[in-house]
Amino acid sequence: MCGRYELHTHPAAMALAFGIPIPSGIEPRYNIAPSQVLPVIRLAKDGTCEFASMRWGLMPHWAKDQSIGYKTITLERKPL
Repeated sequence: MCGRYELHTHPAAMALAFGIPIPSGIEPRYNIAPSQVLPVIRLAKDGTCEFASMRWGLMPHWAKDQSIGYKTITLERKPL
């Protein structure tokens, strides 16, 4: 269950905090796992904040295929 989190803040509160329009269709989610698409607030090219849909997870810059992200979700630590 590495990398899971939740989204429970009301969209109106997020919009007010960042000064952006309220998006439609955002629902609370209590078990967001890697590889799922979810709404995020990011900095737009013009320097303002905006809502965008993005996939949650690790995608190394060297990856040729999106499936490599699923293999890097859980890291294993081996004893010395």
